[in-house]
Amino acid sequence: MDLGDSLELLDSYLWRHWRRNFKHDWADQFTFAEADYLRCIANLGSSRLTDIAHQLGVSKSSASEMLGKLAEHGWVEVEPSESDSRSRLYSLSDKGDAIKQQCLRGYDQLVERLSDSLSQEEFDELNELLARATEIIWQSTDRRSSRPAAASLGNAHPAQSPR
Repeated sequence: MDLGDSLELLDSYLWRHWRRNFKHDWADQFTFAEADYLRCIANLGSSRLTDIAHQLGVSKSSASEMLGKLAEHGWVEVEPSESDSRSRLYSLSDKGDAIKQQCLRGYDQLVERLSDSLSQEEFDELNELLARATEIIWQSTDRRSSRPAAASLGNAHPAQSPR
């Protein structure tokens, strides 16, 4: 199997695993784009629409539409900015944070499976190569956004992960 085939299979498996990880009635309607917004808001903290749009590399109108949808679901809270009365700040609600945590648990399960199946040396090498590949791919994409914070598999057992 070549690298392209492996990436395609990995993408398919990760998508299925991610979808199976949700055990709520709304899970069938929950999209990866919504998860991406929740992850972005969690990483940025309470943020303006402009900052979220920039981080995700989307237009402000697209971000506004999605943030409205997330607020309707109760996954995001919207508050006026204290420093600029024209601006609103978006942050995760308790419900949104629970969803984000559920996403992270799904990834932690995969990291644990890899950790249990590979030697420490193989695990460290995989972590390093994936980090390098991610950086190379990110740099080669035509996106307006900032590079997301580097997330690594870690160099220890997943239970020691800082999440």
